[in-house]
Amino acid sequence: MTDAKTRIKRRVMITLAVLPIIIAGFVLAGVFLGLYVNEAWGLGNSALMPIVFSLAGFFVSLIISYAAAKRAATI
Repeated sequence: MTDAKTRIKRRVMITLAVLPIIIAGFVLAGVFLGLYVNEAWGLGNSALMPIVFSLAGFFVSLIISYAAAKRAATI
């Protein structure tokens, strides 16, 4: 294997190891932000806001993950 292919393979492996952490972080941040908004607006025990914000965090993490994977696969 050439040096460039080895470098790309290493970058892809590191990216694949980090992407689940990024996704989980954004989803959990969305849940906590949703709980905070729920408390601030006085909605009681409604699960609507945590679900909405966690989905928003998931979609943001997908966009970031796509950009990171695309960047890691190129030199």
